[in-house]
Amino acid sequence: MVDGGKIITLTPDWESNYKIFYDDYTHIRPFTEDSLYQVLEASGYKMINVFRFRQLPVTWNSNTMEVLSKITAVFASHRSKNKWLRWSRELMIASTGIKRNH
Repeated sequence: MVDGGKIITLTPDWESNYKIFYDDYTHIRPFTEDSLYQVLEASGYKMINVFRFRQLPVTWNSNTMEVLSKITAVFASHRSKNKWLRWSRELMIASTGIKRNH
């Protein structure tokens, strides 16, 4: 069996970005974790992994910073110019999948 390809995607999380999603004119179709999973599955990908994450690298390996960011998100405005405030609130969805040739 020959590997048919791998996919890695990154998109704004509609559920946490819906108020500002269309502020970026390149945003055409909003996705949730479920809808992104369904797209990959319908496209023939297997071993699909879809997950939310914050664009703040400091939160990736620190539970303390992740909790602080979650608390901050509650109080952050949707259009904040401060990166910590903005990216505490705005989540992204990443996905991976593998397509196999038959």
